[in-house]
Amino acid sequence: MMYEKDQQVKGIDFIFVGDYSTFDAEYAIVGDDIVIHLFHPQDKDYPAKFWTGTFERILDKYAQEYWEATYPKLQAAYTEEYDSWWLRAFGFGKSLAPQSKVKKFFKGLDQRIDAVLEVPGSSEYALNPF
Repeated sequence: MMYEKDQQVKGIDFIFVGDYSTFDAEYAIVGDDIVIHLFHPQDKDYPAKFWTGTFERILDKYAQEYWEATYPKLQAAYTEEYDSWWLRAFGFGKSLAPQSKVKKFFKGLDQRIDAVLEVPGSSEYALNPF
């Protein structure tokens, strides 16, 4: 019989990606799933509530388009404690080249956010934080 002290719980090994201008990120393949964390970069001074307003709308729409999925295969949540977004794409970890797919997702998301920040009010996302 194995006792609690004998059990070892392995943490998730996330890969940090800091190559994007509008967010920092990390991701991991967990079983058949892709788990993503998106962080507000420390060097960005976004308008109040941007991270929980405009960013949320862009993330929601783009993630559904990119992964061609909705709930329950695609789930996201804001984590106030870390001022970050968590996204899980269920079943996509077993796709061909999942790491490449994640990096393409990050690049597209970064481009969408950049477009909104460069020309406020010129897109359907607008910088309305609510």
